[in-house]
Amino acid sequence: MFVVFNYSLKWLRFLTNEDDTRWEEMAKQEPSIKKAVDILRTASLDPETRVQYEACEKALKDIASVGGDGLREGKKEVAKKMLSKGMEIDLIIEMSELSYAEVIELKDEMNN
Repeated sequence: MFVVFNYSLKWLRFLTNEDDTRWEEMAKQEPSIKKAVDILRTASLDPETRVQYEACEKALKDIASVGGDGLREGKKEVAKKMLSKGMEIDLIIEMSELSYAEVIELKDEMNN
């Protein structure tokens, strides 16, 4: 009974919370809330950015199914596409899981 009450209480706090800066803290405590936060963040993007985000997410899932060295190269290719679309460096790092230095290196290669 306590577990169900605790779970319900977490969701109630999340749903009535007006300060989205606490979402990350709540997401760490409950996996289902983390999924809701991810969906809310994606849904709140402007339509063009959301389409790009979803396309990159799909590409990364496809790449992950390959594995190994191909995975690293695939991530770099996705990052290059994101750079060519003018997407923010922070989003590219988050989506590709490449380091800041790797993304900057790819950007420099593309500009030369």
